Amino acid sequence: PPIMARGVMLDVAGMHGVDCLEDHYEITPEDIRDTAKKQGVTFQKGDVVLVRTGRMGMWPKEEYLAGSPGINVATAKWLCEEAGAMCIAGDNIGLAPQPYHGQYAPVHCYMFATAGCQIIEVVNMQELAAEQIYEFAFLGFPMKIAGATGAPMPSVAVPLR
Repeated sequence: PPIMARGVMLDVAGMHGVDCLEDHYEITPEDIRDTAKKQGVTFQKGDVVLVRTGRMGMWPKEEYLAGSPGINVATAKWLCEEAGAMCIAGDNIGLAPQPYHGQYAPVHCYMFATAGCQIIEVVNMQELAAEQIYEFAFLGFPMKIAGATGAPMPSVAVPLR
């Protein structure tokens, strides 16, 4: 079904003062809390949380996929269990830092199997970051594809202020 919820964008790259986080950077719960505090964002149960690493600035080059930064399992747990996120989106592929080490897709495994939380990948947040829009109505319209484990989801952010 479509997703219509409050959205918050956390510009972690911007909080660190860079265009893009370094390769393999693991975004921690402290990074999330520090970013939210700097941006004046609070969390509400049922939010769609967008985490900006800055990786979209490399799209569509091959480097986009190699060594991506992202959230770790502790951060996914904090966002789902403490902040109440119903969905977490990233501007990278796979949400977690790439490549995975030791376990295949650990953030996916936690979010799907334990938290029951959806993932949205490859979200372009460049304009939101440039305009410093951190809170908005999130409207997502997943394509209905039979037998798939994922689908493209055209999405729109409508500023609340």
